[in-house]
Amino acid sequence: MFDVIIAALLGILAGCFTGLIPGVHVNLLATATVAAVHTPLAAPFLVSLAITHATLAAIPGVLLGAPEASTALGVLPGHRYLLRGMGYMAVKLTLVGSYFGLLIALALIPVWWRAIGLYPYLVGVMGYLLLGVSAYMIFRDSKRWWALLVYVLSGVLGMVVLWGEASVEPLFPLLSGLFGTSTLLYGLTQTQSLPAQQVRSDIQLKKSPAIQGLFAGTLAGFIASMLPGLGNAQAAILGQHFTRNIGDHGFLILLGALTTVNFSLSLLTWLSLDKARNGAVVAITSLVDPSTQVVAQLFFVALLAASVAVPLCLWLTRVALSVMNRVHYTSLVLGVVALIVLLVLVLTGWRGLIVLIVATGVGLIPAVVRCGRAHAMGCLLLPTATYFL
Repeated sequence: MFDVIIAALLGILAGCFTGLIPGVHVNLLATATVAAVHTPLAAPFLVSLAITHATLAAIPGVLLGAPEASTALGVLPGHRYLLRGMGYMAVKLTLVGSYFGLLIALALIPVWWRAIGLYPYLVGVMGYLLLGVSAYMIFRDSKRWWALLVYVLSGVLGMVVLWGEASVEPLFPLLSGLFGTSTLLYGLTQTQSLPAQQVRSDIQLKKSPAIQGLFAGTLAGFIASMLPGLGNAQAAILGQHFTRNIGDHGFLILLGALTTVNFSLSLLTWLSLDKARNGAVVAITSLVDPSTQVVAQLFFVALLAASVAVPLCLWLTRVALSVMNRVHYTSLVLGVVALIVLLVLVLTGWRGLIVLIVATGVGLIPAVVRCGRAHAMGCLLLPTATYFL
C-alpha cells in the first residue's frame, strides 16, 4: 500500500502541472505515462493525476478565463464573482461541489451499480434528448432568434474543429474563444479595474442551491460516466435542467461535482461494462485488469487525492489572487489573452489560432445582444447529438 500512496502523491504533483497550465490536458500526460512506465503502479498515479487536475482546473477557469471542456460553462459566473471581488468564493464553490460530490458518489456506489442497467436505454435516446434540451434552452431565452444563431454558429464551428484535421488539443482554442477571450475582452468594455479580492476562511452556502447543485452534478456525472461522446459540458447542461433557480452559486457547485463524479464513476463503468469513458481510464485499462479489488483501491486513491488537492487549490488560489491584486486589470486581461494566443499557437498551430479568432467572434455575440452564453455550448451539443443519431 505504501507504494500506491507514493504513486498517488506523484500523481498529485503532476495534476498541479496539468491543472494550472491552460491547454495541458490529462490525456496528454496519461498517454506519455503509459508509453514510458508500463507498470500497474501507474494506475493510481493516473487516478490521482485526473482528480487533482479536475480540482485545480478551477483556478485558470475562474481567475484567468482559460477554460477546458469541464470548466467552460463556469467561466462567466466565475468572472462575475471575480468582478465583485469574490474570485476566491467562486473557486471555493467549485471545490465544495468537487469534494462533496465525490463523497456522495462513493456512498451511493450500490445505487449506481444497479442504475448502470439503464445504459442501453439512455444510449438509444441520447441524441434526441440532447436536441430536445437544446431546443428547450433556445425557446426559453427571451432573445431566442439570437440564441438560435449562437447555437448554430457554435455548433457548425464545433463540427469543423472536432471532425476536421486533429490537433494536439482541438477543444482548447474552441472553448477559449467562445468562453474565455470573448468574456475577457468584453469585460474590458464594462470595467477598467479589478476590485480587491476578498479572501475569507468561511463560506456562506445557500442551502437550497447547494443541495440542488450537488444532486444535479452527481446525477449528471453518473450519466456522463456511462455514455460515450457525452462530455462534462453537455452533462452540465442536462444537469442544470434537474434543478430550479440555483443561480451562479449552485451552478458552480454543480460543475465542481460533475467533474470528479464523472471520473470516479467511470471506474465503476469500466468494472461493470468493460468500457472506458475518458482518456485516463483508457490508459488504466492497458495497465491492470478490472476487478472489485483494483477498483476499490483506485476509489481510495481518488479520495486521497481529492483530500490533498482541495486545500492545495485553496492555497494556490490565495497566491494567485495576491498577485492579481497588485496588477492593473487591463494589463492583466491583455496579458492573459496574449498567453492564451501563445498557448494556442504552440499546441495547435495557425489553424488553432484561426479557430480561436472565429470562436471569439461568436462568443462576443451573446455578450453584446444579451442572450444566454450557454447556447455557445452548441459547439459540443450539436456534434454529440449528431454522433448519437
